[in-house]
Amino acid sequence: MEKKPAPKAKNRKKAVAAEADVETGHPPQPTYLTGEDPINVDLHVVAQVMKLIANHEQTSAFCAEAKKLGAFVTVSPRTINFVKDFIAAHEEMRLHPTGVSVVNPRGVSRDYDCDFGG
Repeated sequence: MEKKPAPKAKNRKKAVAAEADVETGHPPQPTYLTGEDPINVDLHVVAQVMKLIANHEQTSAFCAEAKKLGAFVTVSPRTINFVKDFIAAHEEMRLHPTGVSVVNPRGVSRDYDCDFGG
């Protein structure tokens, strides 16, 4: 078996940890957040995570578990309006039922005017 080149220095710890997990067959132990205060997560990171879940055909399982747990995210109006504008600008997304509910939700108050479907 060919030996892999050493990982780059800045990602070495992550690469070594991932390699160890592959060798043992055990999933890695996540680094959990502590406390109750919300943190900011860049929207592009959220999109990348959702793409990862979708690419591995786990969207339905993820949604079911999130709904069961009552998981939610807090999103700023600025971010919501960006998402609305982005979807509205792309016909293939704005015509999708989820896109319709994002751009112009129905049955929600004006104070809370975002319904991403579900």
